[in-house]
Amino acid sequence: MKRTTFPVLFACVMSAQSVWAATFSAEFWDIPLVPRERVPGLATAPIADPFEFETDILGVVQSVDPTLAFEVSVLDFPNNSFPPVADTAVTVGQPRDPLTGLLTPTLSLDAFIGSALADDLGNDLSAQTVAGSIFRFRGLVDVSAGDNVFGITSDDGFQLSINGAIQPGSETAPRGLGLTEITYTSGTDDQVLFDLIYYDAVQTQAGLFVTLENAVLAPTAVPVPAAGVLLLGGLLGLGLLARRRPA
Repeated sequence: MKRTTFPVLFACVMSAQSVWAATFSAEFWDIPLVPRERVPGLATAPIADPFEFETDILGVVQSVDPTLAFEVSVLDFPNNSFPPVADTAVTVGQPRDPLTGLLTPTLSLDAFIGSALADDLGNDLSAQTVAGSIFRFRGLVDVSAGDNVFGITSDDGFQLSINGAIQPGSETAPRGLGLTEITYTSGTDDQVLFDLIYYDAVQTQAGLFVTLENAVLAPTAVPVPAAGVLLLGGLLGLGLLARRRPA
């Protein structure tokens, strides 16, 4: 029994040290956003005042609890369709409502995220739709010394922050699927905190693709706190020692 105790503890410690995660944390807000003046032919639509990014997007992110949270392995939506082409952004829904002219919001969140979903954190993504929504993706990414070019293709707008600093060139206005390149200069090879706020405003199409140096951006693997595993190993070891103790 003596020779069993320490291998068991060692195995538990090694297991704790080998627990790693490489994901972006994602938050999702189900918010109706329809800037009427950006959608041709919606004169008969219900009155919808144009939204302001600072209040209606950032204001929501900063002051409203997200509808749900989950984790993704890459930012490649809809469902692993990089590289994007002109028709990559998928329609949010069909058919058009005859009264409003808007597309019926039937594109589900789980269909939009697709194979990039790493962990739903117990949430049902199929119960949410993408039309009129806000996303926030955060995670650590590796950058090289010198210039690092992030490519963000989105429909609609976005704001990128790196290490807490909003990056110049963020395209916050509603738009069709378009590419924006943002250069981040680093003094050394480093890990930085990537923080992207993206939204779908107009109920027509949605898409988001993020690259670093023309390759789909992937998060850096980071150690996951494994205190529970260590505690279990310690308790197991104490139990074995107790069984060895003379009566």
